[in-house]
Amino acid sequence: MIMMFLVSNATSGELALIGNVDYESSVISYKFNVEASDSGAIPLKSQVSVVVNVIDINDNSPTFTQETYSVLIAEDIPLNSKILGVSASDKDDGPKNNLLT
Repeated sequence: MIMMFLVSNATSGELALIGNVDYESSVISYKFNVEASDSGAIPLKSQVSVVVNVIDINDNSPTFTQETYSVLIAEDIPLNSKILGVSASDKDDGPKNNLLT
């Protein structure tokens, strides 16, 4: 896996993102270890596991399954008759990103 994070401040332990993340890519969770060590005569060290989960944002536009929809209707069709169904999808996760209005 490509390194996406680094320790940006060895004293405070702050981590920094050093690469782009995208929820729609194949990697939505990163797990790695961070090690701390001291400067004793016999140096001691410890490790901790870190998990970073990427959450989705609304960064993709919906796309329709067809470029054009066309339908013929009779002039005497009853009001409120269903005349056509359209379909669109969105790469963003969640039901709020998959609604037609």
